[in-house]
Amino acid sequence: MAFVGLQSVGATTTECSPGKWALTFDDGPHPSISLEILSLLRKNNAKATFFVVGKNVADNPGILRQIYEDGHEIGVHTWNHLDLTSLNTNQIRKEIGSTVDVIYQTVGVRPTLARPPFGNTNELVRGIMKEFGLEGITWNVDSNDWRYAQEYHDSYEAGKFTEEELFSHLKDKDPSTTGVISLQHDVHEASVYITGEVIRGIRTKGFSLTTVKQCISGPNNSYTVPPAPTATTSSSLNSTVTIGNANETAISGTVTNTSSYTDLVTDSETVTNSNATLTPPSKYPPRV
Repeated sequence: MAFVGLQSVGATTTECSPGKWALTFDDGPHPSISLEILSLLRKNNAKATFFVVGKNVADNPGILRQIYEDGHEIGVHTWNHLDLTSLNTNQIRKEIGSTVDVIYQTVGVRPTLARPPFGNTNELVRGIMKEFGLEGITWNVDSNDWRYAQEYHDSYEAGKFTEEELFSHLKDKDPSTTGVISLQHDVHEASVYITGEVIRGIRTKGFSLTTVKQCISGPNNSYTVPPAPTATTSSSLNSTVTIGNANETAISGTVTNTSSYTDLVTDSETVTNSNATLTPPSKYPPRV
C-alpha cells in the first residue's frame, strides 16, 4: 500500500491519508519564483512542503530561511538533482548528506523527508535515506506545471490555460476515499499561476491542505535537532564554508564531517574553505 506512517524511515510514501492534500514544490529555492510562491501561499493561508536542491540553497540561503520562517516544511531533493539510481553508494551519500548539512547550517534543523529526483529510487537509495533518518516521499498527482512552463517558455497568460488543463489532476479525486501528494515546482513562472488556481480547486473539492508530515502522521515532527549521519562519518573538521552569491549573506555553521562541497558543485559555483570554525545559526529554535 502506498500510504505508510512516519515510522517507515527509508520507505517511500506516495499519498496522504484520505481527505488531505499536500502541495509539494521541487527544485528551489529560486531567487524570484520561490518568493512569488511564498506570497501566494501566504495570501491563501496555506502551508506546503519544499523539497530543496542543496546547491540552490547554497546560492539562496535567505530564501530557505523565509520558507522556514513562514512555517512551511523543508525536505531534501539532493545537491545536484541527479538520478540517484545511477550513482554509487558514496556519491548518493554525498548528494543527500551535503544537502542535509546545508539545510542545517541555514535554519538550524535537520529534515526528516527526502524526495529522490525524478521519483527514481531503489533498495540502495532507500537504505541510504534510512541512514540519514529520512523518509522518501514521491507523489500520486503531477500538476504538470513543468510541461506548461516548457510549452509557454515561462511567458504565461491566464487565457492560455483552459479549465480542463488546470484541473485535470483534480478530476475524479474524492476526499472521502483519496489522499493526495501533488508535485509542483517553484522554479517556473507558470507554476505561480497554476498553483493559485489549483489551491482554490482543491478546497472546492473538499480537501484539507496540509504539509506532508501532517498528512501522513498528524504531528508536525518535520525536523530533528541532534546531528544526523553526515555524508562521511569521521572526526570533526574545523573549517569555514562560505556558500552563496554576492547578493546573499554567507552561511555559517559547524560541520562535523569531511565531505567537501567542492566535490558536489560545478565550476560556476563559489565554495571557499578557510580556517574558522562554524556554528549553526542560533536565531532559529528547534521545530520538532
